[in-house]
Amino acid sequence: MKWLFLLLLVTASLRADTGLQLLVHTPGSPSDGPSAGATYSFPDTAVDDGSVVSFRLRNTSTTQVYLVSTFLSSNNSFVISGTSLDKCIASGSAEDFIVAFVPRAEGLASGALQVAYKAYPVSAGCPADTLPNFDVMTLTTLQGNGLAATLSVSVTNGGASTQLRYGDTIAFGQVAIDSHQTLTINVKNVSSGALALPTPQLISPVFSQPPFSLDSLSDLPATLQPGADASFTISFAPTQAVLITSSTLELGTRQYPLSGIGIPGAGLQSLLVSYTLPSGVHYNVSTASPIDFGSVVAGSSIKFTFTVLNPQTNFDALVVPGAAISGSGYSLANVPFPETLKPGEQASFNVIFSPSQPGTATATLTIGSLQYTLTGKATGQTLNPVFQFTPATLASQQQAQLSIQFPDAPQASSLGTLSMSFQSAVAGISDDPAILFAATGGRNMSATITAGSASATFNGQNSLTFQTGTTAGTLTFALSFANGDSYKKSVDILPSTIQLASATATRQVPYLMVNLTAFDNTYSAGKLLFNFYDTNGNGIAPGGITLDESQDFHQYFFGSNAAGGAFALQAKFPVTGDLTTVGSVDVTIQNSQGQSKTQRVQFQ
Repeated sequence: MKWLFLLLLVTASLRADTGLQLLVHTPGSPSDGPSAGATYSFPDTAVDDGSVVSFRLRNTSTTQVYLVSTFLSSNNSFVISGTSLDKCIASGSAEDFIVAFVPRAEGLASGALQVAYKAYPVSAGCPADTLPNFDVMTLTTLQGNGLAATLSVSVTNGGASTQLRYGDTIAFGQVAIDSHQTLTINVKNVSSGALALPTPQLISPVFSQPPFSLDSLSDLPATLQPGADASFTISFAPTQAVLITSSTLELGTRQYPLSGIGIPGAGLQSLLVSYTLPSGVHYNVSTASPIDFGSVVAGSSIKFTFTVLNPQTNFDALVVPGAAISGSGYSLANVPFPETLKPGEQASFNVIFSPSQPGTATATLTIGSLQYTLTGKATGQTLNPVFQFTPATLASQQQAQLSIQFPDAPQASSLGTLSMSFQSAVAGISDDPAILFAATGGRNMSATITAGSASATFNGQNSLTFQTGTTAGTLTFALSFANGDSYKKSVDILPSTIQLASATATRQVPYLMVNLTAFDNTYSAGKLLFNFYDTNGNGIAPGGITLDESQDFHQYFFGSNAAGGAFALQAKFPVTGDLTTVGSVDVTIQNSQGQSKTQRVQFQ
C-alpha cells in the first residue's frame, strides 16, 4: 500500500583533610551553594563602592570543629562580617559569614581568606575560653579589581563633612529623647558620564516604628550629570535612652549602618512616654513621630493606654500638670494628672479613638509642655468577601461558577462592580477572548450587596457562570466599590497536555480522512503520530507516521487567531489500494506538557 500524507489545519571547598568545606551560599536558599574554589574573584567594583558575597563554612568531618575566627592575612579592601567567634560547629553543621570587597584604590587587590580552628571532641563539650593552640588554614584567595570611583558619598554633621566608604557607619551621636537630630547626605557624580541616582532606602528590620527616618526625597533628581551632586536628609528621634544600631541606609548596592544614642532630656523632656495597644504590644514614642491609631470602622473605637515614666536615671521628681487632647474623634479617660512623679514612678491614662464617619482624623495630645500628633483612619465596614469557585480547581475550557460570600453580614446595602482580568502565561499572548462572563459576554458585572445578606447577587442570582478560555494563565476577580474599596482573588489556570474534544475517521475514496478538535492552553503543539490498523486490529506497515508540525501550529496560534488555544485538525491520506482494509486509527499529539492520545477511532 502506498501512503502519501497531507495535513491541513483549519480555524479552531577546602582540601579534604581539613574536614571543612567553603561554599558560596545564597542567603535564604535551601542549598549550600557551589564550592568557592582555590580562588574567588569579586566582580569589578568602583572605589568606595562594595560587592558582597555570603560564604558558608560546612563541617564535613565526623567530629565537631572549634571555630576561633575567619580573617584575612592581608589587604584591607576585603571586610569580613557576621562571623561567630569561639563557636563549636557540630559534624554536618555550618557557619555563615559575609565578605565585602570595598576597593580603596584602582587596580587589582588580593588577600588570603583564612580560618583559625581546632578539631575538638564532642565528649569534651565546647571550650569556655579560646584555645591556646589552634590550626590556621587558607580557605581561598580573594581577588578583586578596583575601578575608578563613580559616586562620592559624604555626610554633613554640624557643618563638618565626612567622606563615606561602603559599610561606614553614619553616627548621629547623643540625641535627647523627644528631640531629633538631622544629618545631610550628599551624593556627587565623580565619573565622566551621566549616572542614574539610586533611590535611598532605610532598612529597619527590628523596628515597627524606627527612630531613624528619611526626610522628603521629592527634590532628589533621577540622574546626575558629571560633577553634579544632590542631597537628602536623615533624622534620628530616639524614644529611649540606649545605643541604637539596627538600621541601615541603602543607596543602590551601597550600605551604611546607622547609629545613635538616646539620652534623657531636661525637665519634662526627660520623661519617657509610651503606649500599649489592645493586643499588649508596647511602643515608646517621641514628639517628633506621629502616633498612628491605624484603621477603625466608623462607629467603633480603639483604646491606647499611655504611660508616662520618670526614669530612674533622673535625680529629681517631676510635676506633670495635666493632659489634654484636641481633635475630633479622640477623647481621654482615667487621666491622673496633675501628679508628681518621683524617679522610677509612672502614671497611665487612656486615649480613645472613636470616629463617627469615614475619613482621616488627626489630633494633638498635650502632656504638660509635651505635644504629640495623633492620626487615625475611619473606614466603612470591611466586607472581607470569600470568593468560592465550582469546581474548586479551575482548568481551561470550563464553564465554572463563582459566588461571593461574607463571613460577617454587611451592615449596609451597596452596589459594586465585579470585574475579571486575565494574565496569560504564554509568552507573546496577551489575552484570550473566550474568557468572559456568560451572562454579559464581557468581563464586568454589577454585584448587589444587601444589608444582612451573607452573599452578593448578580442579576438576582447568588452565583454567576464564567468561561475559563483555552489559555494557561491567571484569572483575577475584583469586587470594587465607589468609595475606593476593592477586594481581589486570583486563581491560576495551569498549563496542561492537549485536551482532545473529538476524533472521527472516514473513508472518502481515494482518501482516508482523520479529524480532531482539541485545545492546547500552552500554544506549543508540535509532533503528531498516526497509527493505522486493519479490520482485525493489527498494525499496518510501515508503522506509525510521525510529523513535526510545530511551525504550522505556531503560525496558527500566533497569527490572526481569535480562538485562543482551540483548534481543529484534518489529516487527509491519499491511498492506492482497498480502503476497506483499513479499520481504525489512533492519534498522539504532543505539546510542552507531554503527550495526549485518542482511543482507536473506527473508519466509517
